[in-house]
Amino acid sequence: MTPEKHLILIVDDDATTANWLRNLLGRKGYEVMAASTGQEAIHLARSYSPDIIFLDLVLPDIDGLDVCTTLRNDPRTATSAIIMFTVRDRPEEISAGLQAGADDYVIKRPEAVGEILERLPSWLTESRATQFMGRGRMISFFSAKGGIGTSVLCINIAYALSKLVEPKSVAVADMVLPLGSIASMVNADVSTTVVRLTLEDRRPTRPMVGKYFVPLDLWNFRVLVGSKDPMEAQTMQVERVPAVFESLRASFDYLCVDFGKGLSKITLPLLQTSEAIVFVISPDLSTVKLSKTVLNFLHGIGITDAQLFPVLNRAVGREGLTKGQIENELGISIQGAIPYAHNNFTLSINQSRPYALQFPNDTPSMMLESMAEQLKSHVDKMIPR
Repeated sequence: MTPEKHLILIVDDDATTANWLRNLLGRKGYEVMAASTGQEAIHLARSYSPDIIFLDLVLPDIDGLDVCTTLRNDPRTATSAIIMFTVRDRPEEISAGLQAGADDYVIKRPEAVGEILERLPSWLTESRATQFMGRGRMISFFSAKGGIGTSVLCINIAYALSKLVEPKSVAVADMVLPLGSIASMVNADVSTTVVRLTLEDRRPTRPMVGKYFVPLDLWNFRVLVGSKDPMEAQTMQVERVPAVFESLRASFDYLCVDFGKGLSKITLPLLQTSEAIVFVISPDLSTVKLSKTVLNFLHGIGITDAQLFPVLNRAVGREGLTKGQIENELGISIQGAIPYAHNNFTLSINQSRPYALQFPNDTPSMMLESMAEQLKSHVDKMIPR
């Protein structure tokens, strides 16, 4: 398909930027039109159904996010590729743009010329309608302190969930950076990683995502690790993470993500957009105190109690505070509790087997299944099908 057959709409109230981009694309043979306001952009887009829309977030009349949502929900522009092109570069702003329906996000900077010219062919040839079909549910696993079994709970609840929702798809992503432990727990290959997905020259499509995730027949889900080693983790393109995770969500019915105890500019936007956050708590006093501090922080950034799914995991012993004492201290209700079974959990992980397969009649197996059922019910209400 030749460039002159493609129509591109530039939406930017900065004349210098609009003219620069118009000239750049015009020299490549594309037909280009421009709008300086949100209303004008909506009118032109509905009238001409452009192949690509470059959309600034800052417009004089309508917020760029609202323009994006309007165009994405209009049948006349539903399959146009919407590319956010803006100076706003915070991860939460990138995430908001992709949540509003943008296909990709390019930050205004000197390197933008190369990014735009490199990604143009994929924006033009890959129809949004065939790339993504809906949006899966994301269940995040997080704790205020390391070493209390968050990763172990993540993979075992994901296993229980996968058996519960068959034939729907379940995937696990390990976002404990710079190096997580899930790959060794489930005996998975680490040749493909989230880091490498962020280095792709275009937004990942469903076929691409499928090649990155490793299928695990024994565990009944697919897995993708964050990075293979600390060195690779340093090369992650942080600004691309929200786009990658929107693609992951669109590729699976349920996406379980292990964040460990990480609170960073990478993880926070993802936690904020999760349908459920399994907040793992240990009964020792120091963990409870840390959990209270973290809970106050999470509430402060807009995470609601409706998203939180607190779980008490007695991973290190039977001693410590009671469930009731922890609930009183934190001001939340514990949704599930895993009794102490350290030796059995260690044995199942050493053999890279789900706990419920290794010890099907143990109380923890029944509790894991119950929590999977509760989580499914919870997230299904938040994204009805």
